[in-house]
Amino acid sequence: MTSGLGWLLSGALIFATTAGAQAPGSSSAGSQASLGASHVYRNAALALTFSYPAQLAARDASDADALGQRMVNGENTDPNATRSGPAPCTKTLLALGTGPGGPGAVAGLAASLTLFDIDLHCLPPKAVKNRKLLYTTLRGFAAQGVTMMGMMPIEEPAGYLLEGFPAYIAASQGTPVTNSDLQSGESQVMAVVAVAAKEHILAWMMESNDLGFFNRMLASQVDFGAGQAQPLFAPGLHPE
Repeated sequence: MTSGLGWLLSGALIFATTAGAQAPGSSSAGSQASLGASHVYRNAALALTFSYPAQLAARDASDADALGQRMVNGENTDPNATRSGPAPCTKTLLALGTGPGGPGAVAGLAASLTLFDIDLHCLPPKAVKNRKLLYTTLRGFAAQGVTMMGMMPIEEPAGYLLEGFPAYIAASQGTPVTNSDLQSGESQVMAVVAVAAKEHILAWMMESNDLGFFNRMLASQVDFGAGQAQPLFAPGLHPE
């Protein structure tokens, strides 16, 4: 697994300023929201407990189908496609969001968090059995999830361990040219964390117009049954 974790400092992502891509700000509303309470999602089948910011409220899970497909198939997936059934290969376990006028609204803050379960049967058998190929698959899912026109990658995807399970994180920043999940037209930051755990690949997709709240989502606690919750991604966490 990679060791490219140098793009983190003191719990905040460091965003390079480039022509045409500015990092989202930390508004006072978003910064205050980042210190709020948490809600808890539990999945007995996965022995998963996940705590996330209370400002995020449930939204229509069917709206997340195209996001999961972008992770698996790349940015050519149409985010506005109409689907008559569940998206192939991906299952939306948790779909959350907040924004002006919506549930859990905080003035000036727009954010979303979606948790996907990716069917291992959609992967080549070798990718499931070969650790190196599995790492490559996780890296690819993370990178594809944050790749879209108008968004610029933040460094290379980084590999680490999440409660002992192999994981990759990728992030990007900018203003999406096509409609994003937020559909705000504002500068945004987004990230995907993909982890192979207990015969599943789970992927968290996050985006926000506020850097403080984005880092609050990254600090959300994950427990796969070990009894000791760990941040979804934390600086200083080193790969195996």
